[in-house]
Amino acid sequence: MTTIKIRNRYTNSIIFESNKKNLKDIDFRNMDLKEADFSNTNIENIDFSFANLKDSDFRNSSCVNSIFNNSNLKEVYFNNSNLKGSYFIDSNLDGAYFLNSNIIKSDFSRSNCRKTIFRNSKIEDVYFIKTSLIKACFYNVYIYNTDFSISNCNKTIFINSEIEDTCFNFTNTSKTIFTNIDFINIYSCESRLYK
Repeated sequence: MTTIKIRNRYTNSIIFESNKKNLKDIDFRNMDLKEADFSNTNIENIDFSFANLKDSDFRNSSCVNSIFNNSNLKEVYFNNSNLKGSYFIDSNLDGAYFLNSNIIKSDFSRSNCRKTIFRNSKIEDVYFIKTSLIKACFYNVYIYNTDFSISNCNKTIFINSEIEDTCFNFTNTSKTIFTNIDFINIYSCESRLYK
């Protein structure tokens, strides 16, 4: 009988086991999967709402159309991941890493992305509305048609990036650092709302 086993990324011990044939058949909502190893896995169309995924590894994974709403994703690794159509609404992404990833048509609204690193990634058609991005870092990213409205970008760093057709309406950009940025069609009114 085929079983699905999810292991701890550090100890390799089994933290979840199922006799289901496909990950899509498992209800991951509300599960405690802290430090889980999902690397090199196809987890498309999976609902992880309200799950504890703290310090889990999603390297080289396809997370297309997956739902992470209201989840604990603190210090999670999304390296070389495809996150097209994924939802992170109201989630804790404090200290998460998005490296060399495609983040397209995704939604991070009302999430905590404090100290989150976005590096060498494509961010396109993404919502960061009412999102806390305090001390987040966008390094060498392409940001297109993205909405940062009403977000807190206090001490956020944007460096060596291109930002095109993007909205910063009513966004706190107090102490935000923009270094070596190509701005194309940026929309902003009443920035620094949260002085």
